[in-house]
Amino acid sequence: MLINHYGLNVMDPQARTFLTRNMSAFLFKTGSEADIDTTKKGTIEH
Repeated sequence: MLINHYGLNVMDPQARTFLTRNMSAFLFKTGSEADIDTTKKGTIEH
């Protein structure tokens, strides 16, 4: 969902870091997950 929503390129190290952080937050309840913000579509900047 995050890859498609933000238009992430999984070859980009910044995108992989973003995904890893959010997977960890979702699966292990560590940190905070990214809320899906439709105004930021196509970017991974927060």
